[in-house]
Amino acid sequence: MKQLIVTADDFGLTPGVVTGIVEAHEQGIVTATSLMVNAPAADAAFQWAREHDSLAVGLHFVLTFGRPVGPAWPLGELIDGDGSFRRLDSGAHDEATPGQVGAELRAQLELFESNVGRPPTHIDGHHHVHAVPGILSAVLEAARRHRIPVRSPDDRTHARLRAIGVPTSDTFVDTFYGEDNVDEDELVTIIDELADGTTELMCHPAHEDTVLPTLSSYTDARYLECRTLTSDDVQRALVERDIELVPSPVS
Repeated sequence: MKQLIVTADDFGLTPGVVTGIVEAHEQGIVTATSLMVNAPAADAAFQWAREHDSLAVGLHFVLTFGRPVGPAWPLGELIDGDGSFRRLDSGAHDEATPGQVGAELRAQLELFESNVGRPPTHIDGHHHVHAVPGILSAVLEAARRHRIPVRSPDDRTHARLRAIGVPTSDTFVDTFYGEDNVDEDELVTIIDELADGTTELMCHPAHEDTVLPTLSSYTDARYLECRTLTSDDVQRALVERDIELVPSPVS
């Protein structure tokens, strides 16, 4: 049996990202999304999630964008001089410890629950920051507490999650990314090559807005992703190949 989780990252980043993800779910194949609680359009994402339960909504743990929602002082070198998170390529995250990031993770989880009205269905990380070893330890503690899945973007993380019984997909696909890789033909090829078991496909659909180009270099491809993920041909390919769309690896 082949099952496919289609997770749209960055829910709440901008208004166009919110509406694009909603469209890719309601009219397409997106089954889950990951919400950034500190992003500019988080309130719109919170409101939509409160009012709908058809889409699995997890926490997109953020340590590389915007500002913390909890106390800044434990974060140390993860914060730059103006109080914002440092970029992942700063190298600061490689040295992070569970004690350093645990309070911020708890604060983001609490903000999620207080605004959505329920716990997240899963945890992953913006720029996969949750998979950095010291940060992953804090994420695993939260995942066990909430009894929810965590994304495995690499073999090391997958092995660590499976070793302690935290649910995760059998396979993770991150190749649906970039303007040359997100048209219908490319997605159908990915579908054709799915392995047995449960696969998570990461995606980033969006509608165009004026805010997104100021926050991300990944823009035009998001708009194409939205069209591809709502394509009749793509949906037909899943049916013809008997692939089941699911919201999580424990469905």
